[in-house]
Amino acid sequence: PFFPGVEAAGIVEAAGSEASTDMPVGTRVACVTRGGAHAEFLLTTRENCVRLPDSVSFPEGAGFLVQYLTAFHALVTAGHAREGETVLIHAAPGGVGTAAVQIARLIGLRVIGTASTAEKCERVLKLGADRAVVYAEFAHVAREMTHGRGPDLILDTIGGDILRRSLRLLPPLGRLIVAGIASREAPAIDSARLLFRSQSVTGFHLSSIFERQ
Repeated sequence: PFFPGVEAAGIVEAAGSEASTDMPVGTRVACVTRGGAHAEFLLTTRENCVRLPDSVSFPEGAGFLVQYLTAFHALVTAGHAREGETVLIHAAPGGVGTAAVQIARLIGLRVIGTASTAEKCERVLKLGADRAVVYAEFAHVAREMTHGRGPDLILDTIGGDILRRSLRLLPPLGRLIVAGIASREAPAIDSARLLFRSQSVTGFHLSSIFERQ
């Protein structure tokens, strides 16, 4: 059977005899699991937990790990982001997008974020993006910022027409990371075009990181 929920936050109620002593009973923690987090009590391992500062609420803690781990590994592990590159982050005001904008700035990327409204674009700018644009304008702005070349890296969690337009924008040796399909449409990808333009499209799901542990 399937038990939903892969992230949670709460207080350590009990620990096994071989558990580490750095998170004793009473410690506030956030954790990631393989399922079953939608419950009053949860059994997990020490390795899947992080201490939660008193300044961070349980709802904030529960919503933090998956979003930020996904953003980090999509950009760095799958996308091989390097300081000085330009990244285009779609759905930048969303959970993964919010994390990706902040992480991208920390590792020295120039950031373009997309959003559905001008108000959401303002939020993306406050997160640290160099530019924030509605979806209709991202190709023009990305080319403008890169002197016509296009962004080195694109992070897409939408799919559909946004993915098709992003593929057309991708320059030679550019990388596109697919980390979601919010549109529920997964367009076909022309492998010949990837070949002759030396481009790469990589799918990323956080479960792959957990499977490597």
